Amino acid sequence: MGTPLLDVGWLVQALSDVPDDESWLGPYERSVLVNLRFAKRRDDWRLGRWTAKRAIQASNPINESLDLSAIEIRAASDGAPEAYLNSRPAPLSISVSHSRGLGFCVIGPEDNPLGCDLEFIEPGTLDFIDDYITADERDSLKNLDPRPRAVFATVLWSAKESVLKVLREGLRRDTRDVLVRYDRGSVAEGWNLWTASCAGCVHGFAGWWRQGNGFIQSVLATRQIDPPHEIAISSQKTIRKLRADC
Repeated sequence: MGTPLLDVGWLVQALSDVPDDESWLGPYERSVLVNLRFAKRRDDWRLGRWTAKRAIQASNPINESLDLSAIEIRAASDGAPEAYLNSRPAPLSISVSHSRGLGFCVIGPEDNPLGCDLEFIEPGTLDFIDDYITADERDSLKNLDPRPRAVFATVLWSAKESVLKVLREGLRRDTRDVLVRYDRGSVAEGWNLWTASCAGCVHGFAGWWRQGNGFIQSVLATRQIDPPHEIAISSQKTIRKLRADC
């Protein structure tokens, strides 16, 4: 019998779900927020923290009794988000992304680093990323109509972002070091598999992507995972989900 695949959950929240006050932030987070001067940066930062805290709180019955201010999302020295419970490192892995007022978080076992990305599908996506993809990736987009070309160009970009987050290098590394492969001929309504190889990496990667409401979500872990499941939360100001519209 093979090794069972690891379980990873995901959650999406909207900026309108985030409370106006700061009581849900921990002391460390408040010290960071006070130094964020620009409104968009503050909104994106608060949205990312809110989404991650809600995902952590809802992912474990023990955490559900915790006040959100006891859960903190701190940036490591390389910028990657790390979760803390009552000021101690939490035994879990997280990754966070945001786009156009939506926050996206994935959560899983601590020994399986995660990367995720949320991207809005722009009609001119290929024009934007053309200098950041490989010749093979560019060839995979040839002869496609404008809409599917935009979709799969966004898949490429989102998958690369997820790989670079797992490597904890982000866009400090050349995105062309990562080669993404996918099967555009058999797109499922839910999660679809993609694979990637990376210059200098000793192994390849296998992740998942899905399309919904004009966005692409991608998820990756250092070890193979089942298709991520949506985390159920008990209540929020508004309930918004990315519904499949492939």
